[in-house]
Amino acid sequence: MKISELKDLINQKLNIVSVISNFISLSKKGNNYIGLCPFHEDKNASLTTNETKKIYKCFSCGEAGGIVEFIQKFKKISFMEALKIAATMANIDESEFSFLNKEFKQNFTYDQIKIYDLLDFTNTFYKTNYLKSELARNYAKERKIDSPQIRQRFDIGFADNKTKEYLIENDYQLNELKNAGIINENFNSIINNRLTFGIRNQDGKIVAFSGRDLTNNSSAKYVNSTENLVFKKSSILYNYHNAKDEIFNKKEVYIVEGFMDVIAFYKAGIENVIAIMGVELSSAHINPLKGVKINLFLDNDQAGKTATYKLIKKLANHNNVVSVIKNTYNKDADEILLSQGKEVLIKMLNENKVSTIDFAFNSLFEDFNLDKQKDFNNINEFCRKIDDTFGLAPPSIKNYLTSLIKEKLNFDYKFKSSFTPRSFSENRPVYKPKINEKNLLIKLKAEKRNELLIMLLSNPDMVNYFFDDSLKWELLTQGTSDDFYSHYEKNISIKDKSKSDQIKAGIVNFLHKKIYSELSKTYLVDEKQLLDLIKNYVDQNWDYWILKDKENIDTINQIRRITRLLTMSYLDIQKPKRLNTSVFINKLQNIKSLAEACESDEKYIKYLKDKK
Repeated sequence: MKISELKDLINQKLNIVSVISNFISLSKKGNNYIGLCPFHEDKNASLTTNETKKIYKCFSCGEAGGIVEFIQKFKKISFMEALKIAATMANIDESEFSFLNKEFKQNFTYDQIKIYDLLDFTNTFYKTNYLKSELARNYAKERKIDSPQIRQRFDIGFADNKTKEYLIENDYQLNELKNAGIINENFNSIINNRLTFGIRNQDGKIVAFSGRDLTNNSSAKYVNSTENLVFKKSSILYNYHNAKDEIFNKKEVYIVEGFMDVIAFYKAGIENVIAIMGVELSSAHINPLKGVKINLFLDNDQAGKTATYKLIKKLANHNNVVSVIKNTYNKDADEILLSQGKEVLIKMLNENKVSTIDFAFNSLFEDFNLDKQKDFNNINEFCRKIDDTFGLAPPSIKNYLTSLIKEKLNFDYKFKSSFTPRSFSENRPVYKPKINEKNLLIKLKAEKRNELLIMLLSNPDMVNYFFDDSLKWELLTQGTSDDFYSHYEKNISIKDKSKSDQIKAGIVNFLHKKIYSELSKTYLVDEKQLLDLIKNYVDQNWDYWILKDKENIDTINQIRRITRLLTMSYLDIQKPKRLNTSVFINKLQNIKSLAEACESDEKYIKYLKDKK
């Protein structure tokens, strides 16, 4: 079977709407289904899925494809892996797509396949050695990384000084070991007598190792395999293969410095964490994190601050929301976890987030001791650092920084670097266009009017007081429904409740005629949110209306008509949340037991059932 044939078979067996609904929420609109696009920051339900054509397309960011392409892009995996997942979802026998293993091999050169095989074999050897090494086991126990779960997840092993000999005994050649980064140019093993961490690429394949010194006799705490045909440090995010599902479920990632920090986060219950392995962040690192909120948590020493500044500068021209976790301890995440406990680490992550702008400004201000020494050289160097970090930021960021400099140092600063037209999104003060105050007032009044109409729908006794101009103005400009209740209870008393039936019938009729015309006049009102609110009032107050007005058939019939219109409108728009139509059917049956039958009721019940 060819790949194209397997793809066709998948499309025959799977419904694209059902597949995509496993990952995001879709709502029917005409012949299509729409939802929020997961491939960019979407607030307008830009993703459209066509059940018949078996395709999806985002009319905002342009992403498009079929079932396999959606799985590939959503899970950030290779096309081959997505094809396997889709085939499994379609209950296609594994024998039908076993050829994909051969296709996988065709995506790599012979030399690359040999390296993958050798590294996988070496990883098994290191893991076995760990069990034999008392030194490795004692160290892992001391650092609390000795559990089988942690050792398996992070490929923890031990490299003794016999790695080269063992691999040669198992028919690997010296040139193969050199090509895989196991030995150096002098044919000596690179990692000796060290705890090892397997480094995997985003597809989960071992591409290299890092060895941690256990004796404190080495000048290098960590030693890494040399780069090879499958390993480039500039494109590897450590632990990404473990973390990617959690990252894209939460739309958030923590970036830390090293392996032990990643493991510390995992022990604290945080899985969406990666490390950059001591290299500068590259575009290859950032691309898999598109649309994800990034939290930087690096060491609190000068090296950690310098690394943070570099990350901030690199991320400045990418469309990510970026925050810095202010580390109040002179320790890394692993040390904080061991000395202070899980709760302290989690509290710091939740409470110590600051914008990259504020972090950089305040940290540099502190580094140059400008609180105490505002001499020319310090100020000049401080401004040079600010310019170097944020020189390519848009004018709104520069304006904010120049205002801070003016406030703290009392002089007007102008950036030397020029802005490139790239997006720079993050939690920061932004200069926004001037709002038309008249339109804003109209919007606020419209929102209050909607609130009053809904409140009156559930409390028709109070409608006559709505026509009091002074009270109406007060409510439209200041009050909420809660204020209205308070004002009503304290200042208004209904004296002649015996005449309420006739009044209420008129009220309901008024609402029936006016509610949609009133709502149509509103300015920039979210119809879905409004109807959600109306439905909640209907749910909460229906039985009250029926019992209170059970002897007034006219009122009940008016209520029936209003509710029918409201629920039909609610069901015909994109659903803000799933509507329990059974509740409405039961309540309608309740009305029928109290009022004479209405021919349209049966049509309405059928309509509701069809919507289920």
